[in-house]
Amino acid sequence: MIIGIEEDGEGCASRINPIILHNVENEKLSINNFLNDSIKPRISGLDLEFVAVGGGHVLVIRVPKSFYPPHRTNGGGSSRYYVRNSSGVHEADVDELRAIFLQGTMIREKVRHFHAERTALIMENRGIYPIKREGGQIILHIQPMSAFGDHIPLNPVEVRAIESEFRPQVPVGGSTSPRINIDGFAVLGHSKESSIGYCQIFRDGRVEYTRNTIWGELEDGSKMLSNINVERHIVGSACKFLKGLKALSLTPPMLVSASLVDVKGCVLQQSGWHDYEPNYPLEHNILVLPEIFLDFYATDKEYQAALRPMVDGFWNAFGRDCSPNFDSNGNWTPAP
Repeated sequence: MIIGIEEDGEGCASRINPIILHNVENEKLSINNFLNDSIKPRISGLDLEFVAVGGGHVLVIRVPKSFYPPHRTNGGGSSRYYVRNSSGVHEADVDELRAIFLQGTMIREKVRHFHAERTALIMENRGIYPIKREGGQIILHIQPMSAFGDHIPLNPVEVRAIESEFRPQVPVGGSTSPRINIDGFAVLGHSKESSIGYCQIFRDGRVEYTRNTIWGELEDGSKMLSNINVERHIVGSACKFLKGLKALSLTPPMLVSASLVDVKGCVLQQSGWHDYEPNYPLEHNILVLPEIFLDFYATDKEYQAALRPMVDGFWNAFGRDCSPNFDSNGNWTPAP
């Protein structure tokens, strides 16, 4: 969209009519704030640029394809939905709105299906690389919505240049090994004895992370899950991978999904807890955590706050109200 160009009677550009501005940066900030306040949900990746021309400026607004439609305008004290076709823009009718809502729902269902399907394959040891199923597994996916539309496939060589952003967490003495593969690029994690997980970046920008040995078995046969380790695999890994996706210019929004498998009967490690605090064994073999929708790139602290409902869901499964590893301001402060 270009503002500052006149059109003729047939809808074609005829001449430049520049906008006269006194402070370009202030004007840009004002328009950005107005758009963020007036369009719900926000359009991720919206870009504004003032181009100097003819003694003034032309405003270029780049509007990416939305994967979270429809978007409502709140201008003038009323809420409306608009659609564009070859003859212009008009307010959406009931049938058009129904079709748009269904389109958004279908995309979100595809995202959920991908996580469920990949989780089943990994449990059958048919993931990107065979990982020994011992001590349970955590499976994390970050899926840009752009993976379900028109996109330029990632070049694995470019991913390799920033492979440190996608290294899986490994124990002391462990190692990682990056490699290009047919699906894109992967970084494998190894303990001293065997492979324990991997991070795969698919060519469409989706990230798959898996790690085994998330619980340990005690002498009495009980299975103890380390809450700190699980939170680090979710929050720490997701924050790092999101930085990598941003460096690769993947456009938000994104959906973060996570599941724990082979965890039936596990209880939480209760170091420092009071005896009266609940710690119910998990009743299901697969624990699917609440998914998180991220519509913009942010700082680590903002990611941590956004991921909190997923982490709290993990604690809810054991009868706890929420994770104790967030302070009163919502900052993630895990014990060392």
